[in-house]
Amino acid sequence: TNYKIEDHIVQEELPIAAESRMIFFDNQFLGARIIHDRTRPWEDRKTSQRKHKLEKYSPNDKEIEDSQKIMAYSDTILGCVDWVYDKNGKRNYLELNGVGTGFGETGAAYNLNEEVAIRLKNKFL
Repeated sequence: TNYKIEDHIVQEELPIAAESRMIFFDNQFLGARIIHDRTRPWEDRKTSQRKHKLEKYSPNDKEIEDSQKIMAYSDTILGCVDWVYDKNGKRNYLELNGVGTGFGETGAAYNLNEEVAIRLKNKFL
């Protein structure tokens, strides 16, 4: 069969201005980042004309509450909820990323790797 991932990408249809990611553990908000003019997953970052400006983000209460509902509904203890914002500021749910996602790095908008590791150890070991 000739399966093409391009046939199933809906992001291409959205006029995306930014993407945020909010990290939660046991439904507690830990941190967030936003990428303005984000390079799309199907684009080559080296040749893309996008700015891909990554910043620390402070979501409002509604964004956190909506994300907590998604985490609770999916029964996810640790994960990231991603939202995309169009050029008019309208927010659309993009995806839920589970434990396998990254939790930042030194010099990035956040670095929650150690905190996440400690919380996981304390909860399960």
